[in-house]
Amino acid sequence: MQKIGLIANHQKPRAEDVLRRIGLKSGELSLSVFSDKKTASFVEGITEATEGDMLSNVDAVMALGGDGTMLRAVRALGGRDIPLIGVNIGSTNINAD
Repeated sequence: MQKIGLIANHQKPRAEDVLRRIGLKSGELSLSVFSDKKTASFVEGITEATEGDMLSNVDAVMALGGDGTMLRAVRALGGRDIPLIGVNIGSTNINAD
């Protein structure tokens, strides 16, 4: 796997931090990361692409958010044979112990 697509919920409190970490790690691993314009604006090194172009060029998709983001990603994939990785990045009600 060398090309990853990102579908992210920017409303999540940890979204920017998680995207930044993915950007750093993808550089270390020489992965190409593709996403929409808004997601790409959070992190240097993420390539901006339309959803259609992204899905035509990736080996897997990561959905960063919650259940709704995962469902949005499933709809976007539209039956394509592309692995989907769901990453729950929390809600607005963070309860740290």
